[in-house]
Amino acid sequence: MPRRPLVSAIIGLALTLGLTAQARAAAAPTVYRLEPGTTFQQGCFPPCLCPLLQEVSVRGTFNLTPAGFDGLFNTYAITDVSWIVSIGSADLRITGSGTYRVGGEVALLHRMELDLKVGEQPSQHFDSGLIPGGSGFPKIQTTISMNRQYCYDRVIVVNAAPEGRIAQFEIIPPHPTPADDISIRLFGTWPDSCVPQDAKVSIAGREIRIDTFNPGRVCLLVLTPWSLKVSIGQLAADTYQAVATYSQAGGPPQEIGREGFTVAAPLFTGRDETGNFQRALEDAIRQAQSAVPCCDRLLTYQVVDIRGQLGGFAGLNSIEVTIQASWE
Repeated sequence: MPRRPLVSAIIGLALTLGLTAQARAAAAPTVYRLEPGTTFQQGCFPPCLCPLLQEVSVRGTFNLTPAGFDGLFNTYAITDVSWIVSIGSADLRITGSGTYRVGGEVALLHRMELDLKVGEQPSQHFDSGLIPGGSGFPKIQTTISMNRQYCYDRVIVVNAAPEGRIAQFEIIPPHPTPADDISIRLFGTWPDSCVPQDAKVSIAGREIRIDTFNPGRVCLLVLTPWSLKVSIGQLAADTYQAVATYSQAGGPPQEIGREGFTVAAPLFTGRDETGNFQRALEDAIRQAQSAVPCCDRLLTYQVVDIRGQLGGFAGLNSIEVTIQASWE
């Protein structure tokens, strides 16, 4: 009985295991961008003899989201297809959705199926068929068509890759004040298994730098969800810029994202029902002092609003004083 090639088996097993782990992780969409070499062509292919238009380039994006594993194939949902084909001076818009499957028992196979609306025409089904390929995943290279390039057809050569090594930011809490211990969570979907880790934080003025590293030299080519959280601590009221970088195996750092956020001094409103400004101010100051978890801190405040009510049938004489506070 003939033995299957060992190298193919190992590659197939590694890709399947890696893809399975990724598919079980949180199903976060990854933005894919069409790369050079993506083309659109329509007209007659052999054996028909009607005119065949010249291939034109396609640009745009789509989202790829893990949708499950059936034991042999990992399935990904393709959504938000937004492509532009430039024909002469006019732009033709292509939209739609579909699926991408990659896997196999030993030999690696893949298939892309999309229901696409080309311009103002009704949606049509494009299919690559189940064909050998997919070894370069998460990059996707395939050809889809309506009629498998037989007689009149529309053919799209798809050459796409994840949009880049990009980190998303979550500021915790989302609206921090100088009294809060601030953290930042970096997360996203990485194009391979060498995800950012080992974060180091440095603060210079209003810039917060988060340097991440990965010692890996050999990375499995699978989309890998990742997340890490770093502690920033307390910051004075101001506007800050967080910058994340990534370095692999001792290489130079590359920026993978930045996010601006504001630490706003909290507001406290004191009130007095006799119209006494000083007592209303002291009430606001007491609230600010109670909000500080520790003692012996210098409170700096500024009056930002004064409102009152006087007279009327109820004989009102109230005053509200609002202060903006910070601590050192």
